[in-house]
Amino acid sequence: MVGEDTIFAVEQHGIPEGWYVTVASNGKLTVSADMDAKSGDSYTATVKVVDIDGKISYAKPTFKVQ
Repeated sequence: MVGEDTIFAVEQHGIPEGWYVTVASNGKLTVSADMDAKSGDSYTATVKVVDIDGKISYAKPTFKVQ
């Protein structure tokens, strides 16, 4: 469970050209691939997570174009 005071941030380094990645305050990621992306293309986002105690961790979900 994620606390209300948890902070999320997507590292912008390494996002493929034409892809857009955002993270909401609740940690939900939205990823839009480039219009020229092909089925099977993928991107692994790096999400920094800071909890109320200041502990930093990273999540690395992968998104794949279908």
